[in-house]
Order: sequence, then C-alpha cells, then structure tokens
Amino acid sequence: MSLDRRTFLASSMALAATTSVAAKTKAATTKVAKTEAATSGSSFPSGFLWGAATAGHQVEGNNTASDTWFAENVRPTVFAEPSGDACNSLVLWPEDLDLVRSLGLNTYRFSIEWARIEPEQGLFSRAMLDHYARMIDGCRERGLTPIVTFNHFTCPRWFAIAGGWLNPKAPDLFARYCERAARHLVARIGYATTLNEPNLVWLLKWFGLPQQVWDAQRAMLEAAKRATGSDVFSMGNATNFEDLGRQLPILLAAHKAGRNAIKSVRPELPVGCSLAMSDDQAVGKNSRLEAKRAECYVAWLEAAKGDEVETGARRLALTCGLALELALAVEQASWSAARGDAHPAHAAQRLARRRVDLIDERSPAGDADEVHG
Repeated sequence: MSLDRRTFLASSMALAATTSVAAKTKAATTKVAKTEAATSGSSFPSGFLWGAATAGHQVEGNNTASDTWFAENVRPTVFAEPSGDACNSLVLWPEDLDLVRSLGLNTYRFSIEWARIEPEQGLFSRAMLDHYARMIDGCRERGLTPIVTFNHFTCPRWFAIAGGWLNPKAPDLFARYCERAARHLVARIGYATTLNEPNLVWLLKWFGLPQQVWDAQRAMLEAAKRATGSDVFSMGNATNFEDLGRQLPILLAAHKAGRNAIKSVRPELPVGCSLAMSDDQAVGKNSRLEAKRAECYVAWLEAAKGDEVETGARRLALTCGLALELALAVEQASWSAARGDAHPAHAAQRLARRRVDLIDERSPAGDADEVHG
C-alpha cells in the first residue's frame, strides 16, 4: 500500500483522536492526572508561535528555473534523485494549510521561490506573485500566522551562473527581488526572513562528514559549470570550503540589503534571518565550543543587532530558532501517546519552558533582530 505524507498526517490525527478516547480508562486517567500534577503550571508563553515550516523547492515541485533543479539533473550530482513533482504543494497548498490547522498549530512558515518570481534576470512573474499572495490569504483565513522566507537556499539558475553568493553584485540583485516581492506580498504577512540558514555549510564543517561528501559536491559544481558554460556555478547550500570566507561578507550584505528593501515597503514588519543552530554543550577543559560559535554564529548574531524590532519579538523568534528539539520532543511524545503513555503536550511544554529560560539568558537587551531556526 502506498502512503503519502498527507495521508500519513491525516491518519496520525485520527489515531491521536482514537487514542484520546481509549485513554479514558481508570488506569490511563490516573496516569495522566499524575503527569499533570507533576507539570502543574506549565504552559506556552503568551503569543508563542507553534507552527510547521516548509521550503518551496522541497515541497512545491518542478522548480525548473532554479539552480538546485539544474544541479539535481547534472552528472555527477550529490542528489540521490531529482525533486520532480516533490509533494506537489504548488497545487495542493490549500490541503497543506488545512493539515497545519488540523494539527492545532497557529503558524505556517514557507518560502517564496525567487526562481519562480524572477525566472530570468529582471523579468518578474505577476502570476507567481499572485500565487503566493493567495497562500498568504489562505493562512489568514485559517487563523495561521504566515512567516515568509524570501530565500530558502534555492536561487534562480541565472543567479548561480553569474556567481551566486560569490558575486559582489549579489546583494543588489537580491534586494531588487525582495523589494519587488514585498510590494506585492508583505501587507498581510506576520514576519519575514531574508535568508534561510546562510551559515549552514559552516555548521556542516563541524559535523564530521566524510571527505567524499565534499568531493562529490565539488564534482557536481564543476559539472554544472561545464554544462552552463559559465566561469563559476555557485549555490547557497553547496559551497566549496575555500569559497566560504569570500561568500560570508556577501551574504551578510545581502541580508542587510534584503531587510532594508522589505522594510522600505512596510517599515513596521519584523524582518530577520533564519540560522542553523545546534544545542552545543562544553565538555572538558579543551572544549571547542567557543571556536565553533565564533565560526558558525558570531558574524550573523552581530548582524542581527541594532534593528528596531522589539526585544519581545526577538525572544519569540529565538524560541522558533530552537524549535527543532521541541519538534522532535513533540514527535516522540506523540508516539508515546499512541502507545497509551502520558499526554503528548507535556513533554513539549516542559521543553518550551526550558528553551524560554535559555533565551532569556542569551538575549541581552538591545539585540533586536529576529533569528529563526
């Protein structure tokens, strides 16, 4: 039997409801009561945004004008298979929003695809801007706060051929796109992020991936360069180590230029950047924690300072920035609930409280920009 993601989620919700009814036995009630007593007073902070997030290229399908679609189809490639139709969310987005709402979430973060909006340099698609406007309205109609990412890794193919984020002109090209998209879209969105995880490759350096992974990436970029007849083919989430130092200041400038472009249309809109962050713990006197932070995070956290967004918004966004662990805890707790264990919300609430405490420690007054994860 074939089971797609949407059917799985719908079935999971039905299973959760069935489990909830079955749990109304004397033994289960006693167990839940004990758990509730142990977590008395636990709740999410006021205004907490608990949502789902997607990346356009990964779910929409047929993003044929993008650099990543091209890289998926050259040989050799690091991609196991082309994205193809993906989840067909370009068509099925209303069902996806219904699923988000049915899960009891109040927020949906999604990206608008630069390669769809500006498939060729300077040519903007009104039809695709209208499509994303309908998605934003769809969120509002379902009581969901739309958080819109202006670039989630993938870029237009023409941008990669021109050097991508190694091109000194990239910040201006990105700002032009952001301003054009913002004029059409930002009136009804809740929050905006310029770039998704621009520090990801730096973080991956610390994960101990085998050298053959990086060699395969290099071979793919070389193949894409040959196939396009360009001097360089550069992608946001596939960068050779020797190019990272040259890429970083351009990405930082692009974030600033994109943020300013979006705010030129709607100055009060909270705009930030989504960072890839892991929960690092120092171990032993020779811990490399500070070295990792310096390499992976500091430049971006410095770039996030000084904006006019209120500290409360930053706290909320940083809460989202640590949401991977929360999501994993919720998933694990949900499976426990399906087995008849404690209520799935309790573990999530405990972890949320812990993370808010951490955010209070990590967010000095004056650091105003948002950093999502």
